[in-house]
Amino acid sequence: MYVRIDDVTVGAGRVDELRDVLSNNAPVMIGQEGCEGLSCAADRATGNCAIVSLWNSKRSLERSEQAIAAIRTATVEAVDAELDGIVIAEVLREFKVRPTHVGAQARVVRIAAPAGKVDELVDFYDTEVVPRLKSQPGFLNSRLIRDLEHHGRFSAVSHWTDANALKSSDSSTAVREQITKTGAAIERISTSEIILAYLTT
Repeated sequence: MYVRIDDVTVGAGRVDELRDVLSNNAPVMIGQEGCEGLSCAADRATGNCAIVSLWNSKRSLERSEQAIAAIRTATVEAVDAELDGIVIAEVLREFKVRPTHVGAQARVVRIAAPAGKVDELVDFYDTEVVPRLKSQPGFLNSRLIRDLEHHGRFSAVSHWTDANALKSSDSSTAVREQITKTGAAIERISTSEIILAYLTT
């Protein structure tokens, strides 16, 4: 599976407006061949939002670009947003207990792994991170993704039922400390609210 992440920033108080525009455009986006889902995570305090579309293959993602580009432009213009960047990534691992829903909380841990340490990082994710995530109340699902343009850059994304579950999961700080022992570095940790969630599978 592959993901396209459009990072945008909206003005104060316009997060829900962005959600409404995306909801109106969702049928067209979901209708693209190979699309397996669409979601949006927002930080209401900063206006930073990540619009995430899921694709069953790199080919499907690439073929959708023309249609998605038109929707992207219209969406950004409709809410006077800034397009901060577009990331194309491969999903290396995905684990689900329950699907993501509107109102769920997301944590994204951005990781840089040096050459030669990628396999070690992925193994650590499989054997240490996922079992701990699954054991924690309120855990929904997680993905480990790799930026296709920067093969040493990863994001460990986890979704939680609500803010309390996300806060309680902070015991995973110990896991993040162990990640650094693989030679990887944690660049940034961010949290956000899921304001839109469409899944086709």
